[in-house]
Amino acid sequence: MVGNNDAQFVEDRRQLLERFVKEIAKFDYIVFSKEFKVFVRGTGEIDKVLQSLPKQTPLQVLEKYRLNFKINEECDAQELNNYSDTIQRLLHYLKKAIGVMQMQKR
Repeated sequence: MVGNNDAQFVEDRRQLLERFVKEIAKFDYIVFSKEFKVFVRGTGEIDKVLQSLPKQTPLQVLEKYRLNFKINEECDAQELNNYSDTIQRLLHYLKKAIGVMQMQKR
């Protein structure tokens, strides 16, 4: 078992975090969100800070998506598929990142 102070472990985590931030940086909505700002700039107990942020209603979340992703809901099927593909790529990356982080944690 590798300790979390092991130089290789720390370097691996640093590289994974750097890759994660680069992937997330492709999405302005996420980069400029309060939650992401807490994550990258936060000190102390990030979970508590995140939980203290005001909860958003589904309608507020939908409006943010509409504004930030510039989704035209009356677009053609091809454009909707492009939106779906982008979302699926992000979800796929996040699932892989979570899996790797869970393995690193163990």
